[in-house]
Amino acid sequence: MAHKVTIVVRPRTGNRCPVTATGKNDPVGSYFLRHCVSGKSVYSAPMESYDEAYAAKITLENKLQIEARGGVVPEEVPAAPKMHRCDAAVKSYVAWLRTAKKKNGRFYTKSSIKAREAHIAKFLDFCKLAYIEQISRTTLLQYKEHLESDLANDTVINNLMSITSWMRKNQLVKIVGLLEIDDWPASEPSHANPYHPEEIKKMMAVATDEEHLLLKGLIHVLRTSTLNNKSSFRRQVANL
Repeated sequence: MAHKVTIVVRPRTGNRCPVTATGKNDPVGSYFLRHCVSGKSVYSAPMESYDEAYAAKITLENKLQIEARGGVVPEEVPAAPKMHRCDAAVKSYVAWLRTAKKKNGRFYTKSSIKAREAHIAKFLDFCKLAYIEQISRTTLLQYKEHLESDLANDTVINNLMSITSWMRKNQLVKIVGLLEIDDWPASEPSHANPYHPEEIKKMMAVATDEEHLLLKGLIHVLRTSTLNNKSSFRRQVANL
């Protein structure tokens, strides 16, 4: 008795019910293998492409035929984890940046995207690694040390943020948590007093009562926001 194995695709939008896949004009979604066991449909783990599902279909049909004849299926050697080339990950990341919106609802500017590309390119030229999965915490710390030899801390931070954002937001594989909070350089201290005390006194001396209140509020806001810069940075890093 032949064991029928069908390739189906579950659409990501609209009706999510699996439909038979042909490899041509299939809806965008995940591919599965479906076959019956004791009258019940059994589905495989999701796959990314029709070609991957087709190869798995041939393997499963052979396995089911051997088992149906009372044979023993040889134990499979676990497949090596899939690796993703750095250049492909960069390409997918740049494509995502061109359509993604930041938290403020604005798109990334061309200059911002170009700067991130340049940071990543310099890093890849330094580490000489072909696959993004090969990048480790040690790799990032070595690059950080390399940058710190002639760049200011804030510039080093910007470079590392571009790299960790790429590793996290590229559309091929998500890699997070390589750097710990204490691995990041200390942010350059900001000056908490944008005006000298004498300048403040002179402004207050000629200000009306209403302007006096406005100036006091403005100076308080400037000082508070500046002093909070470091804790704000730590929160950003924690979300990388």
